Amino acid sequence: MNGLDGGGKVKRFTRFSRLFLALAAMSFVFSEALFAGAVITLPTGPGVAIGVNDQGHLIFGGVGLTFPGVGNALTPGCACEAWGVSGNGIVGFAGLTTGISNITLDSFISTASTATSVVHLTSLAALRITQSFAPSVGSPNFLFADTVTIANTGGTPITDVRYSRAMDWDVPPTAFSEFVTIQGLPAVRLVFSNDNGFAVPNPLVNPAAISPGTTNVNFTDSGPDDHGAFFTFAFGDLAAGASVTFGIFYGAAPTEAGALSALTAVGAGIYSLGQSNGGQITGSPATYMFGFEGVGGTGVGGCPHHTSHGHGVTSPTVHTGNVSGQHHGQHGHTIATGCPPHAPGHSAGLMPDPGIELSTLDPVGAEIVGVINQDGTLNGNSPALMQARGPRGPARRGTVLQLFATAQGLTGDSPPEVHIGDVRAKVLFSGQAPGLIGAWQINVEIPDDAPAAPAVHVRVVFGDYELPSIDISIE
Repeated sequence: MNGLDGGGKVKRFTRFSRLFLALAAMSFVFSEALFAGAVITLPTGPGVAIGVNDQGHLIFGGVGLTFPGVGNALTPGCACEAWGVSGNGIVGFAGLTTGISNITLDSFISTASTATSVVHLTSLAALRITQSFAPSVGSPNFLFADTVTIANTGGTPITDVRYSRAMDWDVPPTAFSEFVTIQGLPAVRLVFSNDNGFAVPNPLVNPAAISPGTTNVNFTDSGPDDHGAFFTFAFGDLAAGASVTFGIFYGAAPTEAGALSALTAVGAGIYSLGQSNGGQITGSPATYMFGFEGVGGTGVGGCPHHTSHGHGVTSPTVHTGNVSGQHHGQHGHTIATGCPPHAPGHSAGLMPDPGIELSTLDPVGAEIVGVINQDGTLNGNSPALMQARGPRGPARRGTVLQLFATAQGLTGDSPPEVHIGDVRAKVLFSGQAPGLIGAWQINVEIPDDAPAAPAVHVRVVFGDYELPSIDISIE
């Protein structure tokens, strides 16, 4: 009896022990996956990838920012991609080279193409920082969007909240000898910038520049040198329970024109480009990108961009005026004169791509002379377009199409009707094209039920007047 009891107890203990060990092992594996960083890849396009650490800084698993066939623009040298935050004069930051200082991890989860990090300041636990990485809405082939939310979860205000981000460009195939661009100044939230991507991202300390003449100014193709980009943004005081949200973009495109088009599509107001020594003119074989939305800035085409949309935070109004009756009612802002709408997550308002010379189209009469797809390629069969330089390709249903016409005088208070293959398209913007004299720009969203064919009619009707139709390619 005792032997049987003893045997039974031993068997029960063995079974429970195995179950416990199995559960413990599963728990360990799960926790490792939950808090282990991740390499995530854009599921469409060439396969741009970034490596995201638990605390939200980049360079994980040997991957920083990679463009297939060209290489990694962050890992060849110093692993100097990092971010920092401050509030009430208290600072915390995270980076591989800088280390983790005063940052406590709350959670990290990831999929093949997304990652979300939640942390708080160790000595100011009420200041919580959430960074959610995912393919960008406006340019999912070339850009990741990191949606950053800084929240005050406490019961008292947190003063002078700031955020810094630093990146050392090491652009292949000439790592440590690259050309760097920073554009978008002035920006209402930006309080400091230069090319020192090696600096500790302490928002209360302004680092010295690596190359002279790069502090708090726009510059293009500075170099060649071993340098990067550093930005600090100020968001004022956060009331109890308040938060502020803005966007960061990471990515790469085969050319500078493609990179600028991608940054325009996501509404980046401030941005930096990293290009190889010898690739600073065309941007080939790859132009790497680092940009911000929600902080103000003049963007690619010189148009103002949104400041952060804080919840419980009063943001300065940086948009004034109204174009063609188009109101960006999503956040209660109107659009600055001459500039299309813009904001990630909403309909992407696009501006003319400076990399494509629309000014060479030599328009005559009231007609559509230029069509640009959301990815920056040309489309359409007008005589002017057939003579224009630049890459060409079909458009996709559900994306934004930019139409450029010569009838500047037709830009009234009512938007035109645009029909794509007899299906009426949603007009996102109608007005004078920024930077183009005498050009009418119309941004439309290609309907999901528009026909897919090599030659689809596009008709623009304004009141009693209809412009000559053209054909575009849709896939």
